[in-house]
Amino acid sequence: MFENDILKDNVIYGVVKWDDANARYIIDDREDGYQDYSEWWHECEIIGNIFDDPELLEA
Repeated sequence: MFENDILKDNVIYGVVKWDDANARYIIDDREDGYQDYSEWWHECEIIGNIFDDPELLEA
């Protein structure tokens, strides 16, 4: 997993971002805001990244 990867769980797509203030990865899911990645990493699949697959983020 890297910053700017696009993750997917059952229903939500999100972008991995680095949170400097808390020294951790977070997920920007565009619906609920930022989520702590450690809370649901085991439910996610990396499906692309924002550079190679921007269409995955289109609503």
